[in-house]
Amino acid sequence: MSNHSRGLRNCLAGGLALLAVLATPAIAGVPLQVLVEGVDGEARENVLGYLGIEQNRAQEGLTEAQIQLLHRRAGDEIRAALEPFGFYRAEVEAALERLPDGSWIARYTVDPGEPVHYGTVAIVLEGDANADPTFAHLLAGLPIREDAPLRHADYDRARDALRRLAAERGYLDARFTRRELRVDLDAYVASVELTLDSGRRYRFGSVRFDQDVLDEGLLRRYLPFAEGDPYHSGRLVELQNGLSASNYFGQVRVVPRTDAPVDGAVPVEVTLTPRKTQHYTFGIGYGTDTGARGRVSWEWRPANRLGHAVGAGVELAEQRKVGLVRYGIPMGDPRNERLDLTASLSEETSDTSFSRVKKVGGAWQLGDDRFRYILSLNFKREESETGGEEVDADLVVPGVSATYIRADNKLRVGQGFRIEADFHGGSETLGSDVSFGQFGLLGKHIFTPWSDLRLIGRWELGTTWTDDFDSLPVSERFYAGGDESIRGYPWRSLGPFNDSGEVIGGPHIAVGSVELERYFTETGGVALFVDAGNAFDESLDKVYVGTGVGVRWRTPIGGIRVDVAHGLDDDQGGWRLHLQLGPDL
Repeated sequence: MSNHSRGLRNCLAGGLALLAVLATPAIAGVPLQVLVEGVDGEARENVLGYLGIEQNRAQEGLTEAQIQLLHRRAGDEIRAALEPFGFYRAEVEAALERLPDGSWIARYTVDPGEPVHYGTVAIVLEGDANADPTFAHLLAGLPIREDAPLRHADYDRARDALRRLAAERGYLDARFTRRELRVDLDAYVASVELTLDSGRRYRFGSVRFDQDVLDEGLLRRYLPFAEGDPYHSGRLVELQNGLSASNYFGQVRVVPRTDAPVDGAVPVEVTLTPRKTQHYTFGIGYGTDTGARGRVSWEWRPANRLGHAVGAGVELAEQRKVGLVRYGIPMGDPRNERLDLTASLSEETSDTSFSRVKKVGGAWQLGDDRFRYILSLNFKREESETGGEEVDADLVVPGVSATYIRADNKLRVGQGFRIEADFHGGSETLGSDVSFGQFGLLGKHIFTPWSDLRLIGRWELGTTWTDDFDSLPVSERFYAGGDESIRGYPWRSLGPFNDSGEVIGGPHIAVGSVELERYFTETGGVALFVDAGNAFDESLDKVYVGTGVGVRWRTPIGGIRVDVAHGLDDDQGGWRLHLQLGPDL
């Protein structure tokens, strides 16, 4: 007899009597406390869910007669609640006591005994799935096996997992020809028989696009499968996500016609609704390093049936101004690969330097949300000043960069990290005014040892190779200090000094930070941090340290970080307020 029929019989037994008692007029409310001992975890939760006296104890106007009836039924209810966990010989000691103040205590001491174990477990695959290694991997990981303790939920999960995997991998005719869990109470052993007849595995058939936006050749480059490949529903999700992320369409609908296969192949219908081609975005913000800032951008996507995109944007801040135009071309696999041609004019002003850069170039980007690398070639003319000296240069700069991000949650990272590596340089042979090479490495790591406590580490390392550092403009020098460097010091205020005591930047940098965040609510918390490091010439002789406290808010668009930091160096440091808004990584 299964636990379901046995539990149902127990629940029905006495049901009419219980309804009759509960329906009698209530004379007075009786306080009642219910104690269950001897079981814990999921089993205890299930017991409390089955237990009528627990479910009704807070009922207004509960009478003594009702309590007595609920108490008499409690033993059977507890035993029925334990059967799904394999305990079929549970013993229950029940006691009901009335206290001098008129209240009641119902106490149930449970000895669940030994659980039933599996004896024979026979899970058989028939059809093409028998030769599918993915099914073999699933079967190897199932918790139902000989001598393992019986849990009805494990059996249900195993059955459902087989059904889901069959549907996912294109076994559209799959069905269970045998499905049975038996419990022999005399032998106190369970047996399982599951036979899945998968039938054949279907293939992907033709794909039809219903749209009038892009060239169909471009759309077919979004397909993560080819006609005739084995069917897999995950590939359809990839297709849906790729087309949605393309920003060409307002709505994407991918429908596999599993109801109308053709010779073992499933046709796929893709309906695409275009979005508006002209898009404008506006933004305002504030950063301690840049001051108040505003941004406006425009994009025309697609600009033609080949999916090209044209964009332009302007960002104006107190210490940084940028204007940019971009022409983007989808390449190879358009989900993860594109070529951007750009032209920009930027100007940055700090207490120690000035830089104006005119740049044109191209960047070939490859990768996905987790890993991305960029091959670039830029031509730039820079007019700059640092340490009271003008440094102008024309540079031809090829480069390669890579970024790897891993996070459990993009907006609220509990465990994750971001690592960026960049190498670029110029050569007088290729038309640059100065020959140099530069390598930079940045990292940020987030750990959550407890649910409301986060530990954040951040670091930056960089080095430059050149025989003529004095000819390098400001954008190719390392400076320390500021929001993302060493807090408690102004932006770009730290590094090697000239003979006049002015910061001129350095060929190398080493900066690190440790931060501890404690959240007291779902959205708010505080932080303690220490930053240290410097930009330097040949050796790191001077290390600047900044420390402070901060307030943190979590918002749907990222974290707001407000820090009060103190630079410990008497000459360069002081008290500073730092404000940042953005994602954790």
